[in-house]
Amino acid sequence: MRTKDIVPASAAGSFYPQSRAGLEGMLDALLSKANPPALDGNIRAMISPHAGYIYSGQTAAAGYRLLRERPYTLAVILGADHHLGFAGVSLFLEGKFATPLGEAEVDAEFAQKLTHKDKDIFFEPAAFSGEHSLEVQLPFLQRVLKNFKILPVIMGQCGFGLCLKLARLINDAGAGRNDIIVIASSDMYHGYDVAEAERVDRLTLAAIEKGSPQELFDGLRDERFQLCGGFGAVTALAFAKAAGCANIKVLDYANSARVTGNKEQGQWTVGYASVAMY
Repeated sequence: MRTKDIVPASAAGSFYPQSRAGLEGMLDALLSKANPPALDGNIRAMISPHAGYIYSGQTAAAGYRLLRERPYTLAVILGADHHLGFAGVSLFLEGKFATPLGEAEVDAEFAQKLTHKDKDIFFEPAAFSGEHSLEVQLPFLQRVLKNFKILPVIMGQCGFGLCLKLARLINDAGAGRNDIIVIASSDMYHGYDVAEAERVDRLTLAAIEKGSPQELFDGLRDERFQLCGGFGAVTALAFAKAAGCANIKVLDYANSARVTGNKEQGQWTVGYASVAMY
């Protein structure tokens, strides 16, 4: 994969419908049903889940409904590394990402402002191949925003300092702009204990609402909290803090046991949350 390539949709037909009509219908139904609390302020960052839409789509819709009709022109998507296994942060510098709803263009000018700033921030094309954590955010964005570009980012293994560095770079590159939204793509608890899922996710969300990137990072490192996109969430919190956000609100929470109704002990369970920083 070269940096100017069009990245094809790999999750269509599995994580979400493959046809344009089917995807539009599903998104419109999810967004129509979503009932997030009204927020008084400019949303600068979110945490959004990335499972199949039949599981986490309704939770994701709670956040995306609040973005509708807002004048965002750039979405920085902090995806999680599910396949490659690498250290550092990979930025996609130039090109487009395809979904059944069309192509989302990478903001090459903004991407250049973040490159060559740190040896651990680079372009690794293999990080983007088949990475659903990025892709599942795109159809929602395409449905609620107009005339926007994206900056796709995959977070590999990161230290706390690198998360802070990336947050500062994004904030500095967008200084004076209120049309940028940072989206950390992350699911929550993964395991076989429904009660444990509820307990751990409550602790994780409480830590997020405190707004301390350090506390969240330490809790993830010590395995008191769970986020499969934890480095992105830490970075989003740090960005929100740098951008002057004084409020953090959990918009919706669910898990696969709640969604399917199968709460049998020993059933594989994944947690989902939509969180706004404003």
